Amino acid sequence: MTADPPAAGLHPPTPPAVPRAVRRAGGSAPSPAEGSAGVSSAGAPIRPPAGSRSAALPAADAPAAHLSGVPNPPAEPLSVRPATLGDVPALVRVERAAFGDGAWTEAMVREELGGPARHYILAQRGSTVVAYGGMFLAEDADIMTIGVVPAERGSGIGRRLTSDLVDAAREAGARAVFLEVQVGNGPALGLYASLGFLPLGTRSNYYGPGRDAVVMRLELRPRRPDSGGP
Repeated sequence: MTADPPAAGLHPPTPPAVPRAVRRAGGSAPSPAEGSAGVSSAGAPIRPPAGSRSAALPAADAPAAHLSGVPNPPAEPLSVRPATLGDVPALVRVERAAFGDGAWTEAMVREELGGPARHYILAQRGSTVVAYGGMFLAEDADIMTIGVVPAERGSGIGRRLTSDLVDAAREAGARAVFLEVQVGNGPALGLYASLGFLPLGTRSNYYGPGRDAVVMRLELRPRRPDSGGP
């Protein structure tokens, strides 16, 4: 998938270092044409970018109101750890809850976790997995997806996972982190901006017909003058 000409004063996004899944950091469900059997114009396999993305971040980082008037019991502590292939069934449940018809299949999730240079983490309350996210680690790292189950949206888990992924990219020596967000997804755009991501330009129809993506980048270290990057 090629990027549209960037807005004035913006650089085009850096081309991906290797073929990878369509990034899902703030989009919406794909069109039927964007199935797992497709191939992008760049030769990369096309996989659906799934339901509402923050990577499916919650609509806002504020707790939902209690409608019954009775306070909910205290939530179990949240823990974050690396995801393994043994977690695939739990991650598929998060996928389906977070993204509905746009969810990655079990085979897609398994392929992503086992792919080269992938780093995936998950969040759980007690023994229940409630969110996960992952990235492609390289000099220019890509956040591939973040999924949060509806009951946990607004709790700040999306911010926690994004921050942890950025930390992992920094520790791995990445110079920048990229992601895509659907145009008009104000909460996700605001969250990523608050973490230091800046818009570079747009990609038309990235999430399907009429659903464009904003490409965002977070600089982690200065670029060499002779790097050739934007």
